[in-house]
Amino acid sequence: MILPARTTVLSPHLDDGVFSLGAAIARATRAVARVRVATLFAGDPGWERPAGDWDARTGFRTAGEAVAARRAEDERACALVGARPVWTPLPERAYGGSTDEDVAGALEFLSRAFGFEERLRYTGSEGYVNHAEMRLGDGVIYLGDPGEQYRNPKALGQETVGIYVLVDDVDALYERARAAGAEIREEPTDQEYGDRRFTARDPEGHYWYFAQQIAQVAAEDWGATVTAS
Repeated sequence: MILPARTTVLSPHLDDGVFSLGAAIARATRAVARVRVATLFAGDPGWERPAGDWDARTGFRTAGEAVAARRAEDERACALVGARPVWTPLPERAYGGSTDEDVAGALEFLSRAFGFEERLRYTGSEGYVNHAEMRLGDGVIYLGDPGEQYRNPKALGQETVGIYVLVDDVDALYERARAAGAEIREEPTDQEYGDRRFTARDPEGHYWYFAQQIAQVAAEDWGATVTAS
């Protein structure tokens, strides 16, 4: 597999991205590509939460201690292949969190409005979807049952995470999302760093930033500093 010069690898859990694509990431970074490994479920569950059964058996006293150790491991793994780790604040389901209260409804909306293609779903004995996977281009997202403790961004009344997705035709996707009734928060707009982007909010309150690269802009031309070669 050959990765483009600027790549973000979406990893559902800590270490998954490096374990799955480590060789390809290492080849890309040796060829002066810039690669980020973004872990979706890497939120801090809190040091006061007791360790679960698996964490306790591996020597951790609290859930926060276990996640901190896994983040450090993920950081070392990314450093070995020359990638930069990025972690979202969403917690693992094992620690009481996930992304959507109504997974089946989310699957329908993400397909209709944003063009995601469903590739897998698991319905548990309770009759609702416990786990699902969707694809858009080369990217894959995971959805799961959040449990009773979870509150989505809409219920909280605030944005909790922004999901940035690169697409081939951002204007066509914008028209599709608008026609499907997605809440448009920002019209397609050319950004100073070379992307054309629009913002939409899904029914659960998650913010999606869809963008298409339309120009190659040097980092120093829009005020950024390159911190690694």
